Amino acid sequence: MNFTLKVVANPFAALDHKARPQAMVPFYGMSDRGVGAELDAAASKKEGVFVFTFSKEPVTLACNSVPELAYYLRALKDGTLLALDRTTATMAAVTQHDSANDALEDAAEKAALKFLEATGSLPSWSQTVASAAQE
Repeated sequence: MNFTLKVVANPFAALDHKARPQAMVPFYGMSDRGVGAELDAAASKKEGVFVFTFSKEPVTLACNSVPELAYYLRALKDGTLLALDRTTATMAAVTQHDSANDALEDAAEKAALKFLEATGSLPSWSQTVASAAQE
């Protein structure tokens, strides 16, 4: 059984205590590497918490087992991964995004608005959302 999923990591699915996007999905069976994410060792040491840097590039995941497929489908359903093709979106019963940039812009806007609702302020990285909120 082989299934291929085309995704982009959605760091905006969770924000850390400083409103930094930090949602990370480890590769199946690994704990030290993430789908579209890398641990920033210097920043992690400085901050005292894990800090990740994220790629905006699409990632193709080859799933070779039912548990592996289920693991990634769950991440698609909870929004920590975003589907970039129809097959992936259909398998996970989620929205298909036309491009990684569009998917991440939508995710960032939703996260910024959720943060605003919870704290009364916008994250510093949400310039476009801040402009729209002032209109």
